[in-house]
Amino acid sequence: MIRLQRLVYDYRADKRKKISTSLRFPSLLNTDVLGVPASYDLIGLVAHKGAGALSGHYVAYVKDPNGFGGGGGGLVRISDARNVS
Repeated sequence: MIRLQRLVYDYRADKRKKISTSLRFPSLLNTDVLGVPASYDLIGLVAHKGAGALSGHYVAYVKDPNGFGGGGGGLVRISDARNVS
């Protein structure tokens, strides 16, 4: 599992803020850590939906043969990997 922390603390405003810039990452990640090669296939992800760090909800997307399914709120939709956010 790879986790990306998308919150920062703003000391001037004295509150947590959400980093809302888009991220792109490959569906197949090849690494070489300490001389040991490994490959990881993206099979699912969890994303935060909401305007800020203190509100919103998390949604999950899971890979299946047709793309990624998920989205939260009782609604499941199939998305191309390029459209999962």
